[in-house]
Amino acid sequence: DGMGSTLVGAVVNEDGLGWVSIGDSGLYIFRKGEFLRLNEDHSFGAYLDDQVKQGLITAEQAAHDRRRNQLFHALLGDPLDHYERFAGFRGLEDGDIVLLASDGLKTLNDDQVGAIIAAHQDDATERLVTRILDAVDAENRERQDNTSVILVRVREGTAPPRQVTHDLSPTVPLSI
Repeated sequence: DGMGSTLVGAVVNEDGLGWVSIGDSGLYIFRKGEFLRLNEDHSFGAYLDDQVKQGLITAEQAAHDRRRNQLFHALLGDPLDHYERFAGFRGLEDGDIVLLASDGLKTLNDDQVGAIIAAHQDDATERLVTRILDAVDAENRERQDNTSVILVRVREGTAPPRQVTHDLSPTVPLSI
């Protein structure tokens, strides 16, 4: 009772990238040196970050606001009042890197994640995922959210992209 979850899911095929999301788990693309979030962030943190960009509050105020991790929308078992779903596929290019991540990745800002990918984009996929997760761990935050990452490399003229999942949270058996 009272528990909820976020969700980000993606489809990668010959048409490109499509997704659905609710909450603050992120979907990103790294293309030609640019790292960009594609889906909406349904948290109060996104609102605070926008206030910083407008000059209404300082980055320090936004970072320490106790409401920062509150979600406006999540999966709660009730009918959904808001979610994001693709209305067509976004084209992908050879060399694109698509990243899906739980909210623990927000320990790092987008510039930090983009810099890690830019500096190590030629690494093996597994190594690049490890570098991202190591950077999250290096922040050594108290009450750190778990961090799960799926990284997809787009290669033209090859089989569908290989997905690598690396999750540092403990494995919990699931019974259905």
